[in-house]
Amino acid sequence: MKATIDAVVHVLALIAGREREAAVDDLCAHSILSRPMASWALTSAIAAFDATTMQVIAEKRAYANESVAVLLAASVATAPLRAVLLPILSAASRVCVRVTARDEPFAQRIVRACGRVTPSLPPVVLSTAPGRAFVRQVATSDAARLVAFGRDETYRQLAAEVAPHVMLEFRGHGHGVAVVDEADAWTDRHALALARDVAAYEQSGCLSPQCVFVRATEIAHWVAGFAAALDSVSVELPVGPVDRATAALVHAWRGALAAADADLRIGRAGSIAVTRGLPAIASPGARNVPVVPYANEFELRDLLAPIASATTTVGVSGPHAARTLSQSLQYARVVPVGAMQTPPLDGWEDPRPPRIRPR
Repeated sequence: MKATIDAVVHVLALIAGREREAAVDDLCAHSILSRPMASWALTSAIAAFDATTMQVIAEKRAYANESVAVLLAASVATAPLRAVLLPILSAASRVCVRVTARDEPFAQRIVRACGRVTPSLPPVVLSTAPGRAFVRQVATSDAARLVAFGRDETYRQLAAEVAPHVMLEFRGHGHGVAVVDEADAWTDRHALALARDVAAYEQSGCLSPQCVFVRATEIAHWVAGFAAALDSVSVELPVGPVDRATAALVHAWRGALAAADADLRIGRAGSIAVTRGLPAIASPGARNVPVVPYANEFELRDLLAPIASATTTVGVSGPHAARTLSQSLQYARVVPVGAMQTPPLDGWEDPRPPRIRPR
């Protein structure tokens, strides 16, 4: 156990040390992250691997002596780090990770680093096969467990196609939200903290705030302060290159909300749209944030109910919201604003229990 933890520490030291600049290149070469954002993401992802938590994970031996396959969906650029290292820490005998072409350079760097510290670590291999082809590979391999990420339709497909001798551990699509309780007590510090949560990974991950609920009778002042914070954060963590597909989504999102009479404010980095009730179209990412005012805890519960099952993380500012959230969201991680995108290493980033299809 100690040898495994020491080896993982060595892998992380290689990536964070002499290979850091190349690893940052990997993260931003095929993603929407700017170089400063990719650098922040790498630092944040590696910092989660603290020795105490790794010891706890290793003692649980959740994948003891199992050959584990991991099917990653499109996610944040640092996702391969946990995809490779968590099964290793959990005592897997072999790890095979399917990544997208975008994620392959960074994932390959992790695998090469693991190879340098063998035999302390189990063998790790990568696959870029299409999803169904990868599932067929798993069926003919010695894998005992498939850890998969995706949407509900992906689960239904996998449940029907994964070989009976393979346990399916499925983790579904999720998102974060933020709740600002008593906006009158809002400060510039809170605004900057929430702006960093929005900026991180350009809202592309399962922890990213896709909507902000604000308790206020007059919201214009709050919006102005939050817009200024988004612009301020963009100086330190600029927006990365926006591809045509994302640009089209942003254009459609802004157009739909404008047509619905939302109060749309476009800034230097992204936009804010104040809307009554949940927006019909989810945020397209790239720092475009719907803001929904609410009057009291009862209205907040009603607003959260339709999205509760998909909510993984809630960033909170204010004295009363946490109690309401604990009653409305059974599994979501509730944290102060500013901490949404830096989850502890207590497992996979999504705190919701996975769906398990036993062998």
